[in-house]
Amino acid sequence: MKKIYSLLFLSSFIFISYGQLISVRYEVGIGQYQLTELKSFQNSLKDMAGELGVKSVETFPSTLYYGLGTDFKLSGRSTAGILVHYNTTGGRNHIQDYSGEYKMDILLNSFALGANYSFLLHKFGNVSFKSSITGGVRLSTLELAEKLTIYNDNITDSDYKFDGVNYYLLPSGEFNYPLKNNLCLNLKAGYEFDLRSRYYKKDDKNLIMKNINGKDMYIDYSGLRIGLGVSYSF
Repeated sequence: MKKIYSLLFLSSFIFISYGQLISVRYEVGIGQYQLTELKSFQNSLKDMAGELGVKSVETFPSTLYYGLGTDFKLSGRSTAGILVHYNTTGGRNHIQDYSGEYKMDILLNSFALGANYSFLLHKFGNVSFKSSITGGVRLSTLELAEKLTIYNDNITDSDYKFDGVNYYLLPSGEFNYPLKNNLCLNLKAGYEFDLRSRYYKKDDKNLIMKNINGKDMYIDYSGLRIGLGVSYSF
């Protein structure tokens, strides 16, 4: 994470040194994630423990993401920059009664590193509307944590981690409204397209994550993204 922030700082310094108009942005938004095969995998694990009455209480819901980026002006209408986004989501299979508890957590988190290009399409008074395209790489970690406790004794307590790399493309539209003191409010919406990716065991890159049928499992973050941000121009 320190390397990411260092990269953003260095880019900003270079842009300033060359006298370009730059802006730094902080963004918070909500992301929807397709994750079809991962959701199917969770459901299969639940069915395998069906005699226990296990329920899927969380199924990779839409969650907040957080982003930081920097842009510099190329011309009167276009800008380019770099950004980083962080998100996390997860699923849980669970049951608990007087005799004990069973819990399977499937946690997924990622950092998306990308380059962005925006073009001003139209201005409505103080409000401007831009189209943008962002592309990059998403570095993810998937963790499977299973725990079975019966009468306060741990029968099963296991934890597995997998790493994966997804490449993505995010076309979007963005409204910008100037506030004051070089501050600007940004509202952005788009749809992210991801290339499905295999995931590899963290401590053994020769082991690929499989579904219950023994086939390679692919993870896909594609989905709607809606973000609200604030930017400061230098």
